[in-house]
Amino acid sequence: MVKVPPIEHITAVKLGLLVDYKNNHDAAMLLQRSDLKLVIKAILENDDWREMVLRRMPKLKGRISQSGQLENTLALAAGLNIKEHIKRLGIIEEALRK
Repeated sequence: MVKVPPIEHITAVKLGLLVDYKNNHDAAMLLQRSDLKLVIKAILENDDWREMVLRRMPKLKGRISQSGQLENTLALAAGLNIKEHIKRLGIIEEALRK
């Protein structure tokens, strides 16, 4: 038997990891299926993770929205609505700043 953490926990972790194309793509794909409130809760329940996510948020948003960046190319190929994704990241960022 294999135990897997809830998708929101995995998403929270990906949002706080180094911003490379793999983590950014994983976070974008997972965030489409995650409950935002539960992602925010998972981030806030982990020591210092809030600061990690907030520190990485500008790069998360920037790289996936920039045409020509690998993250952008992968997101478009996967059918991600980038505008909606940036909006979801903004909701998370706003909640973490409170």
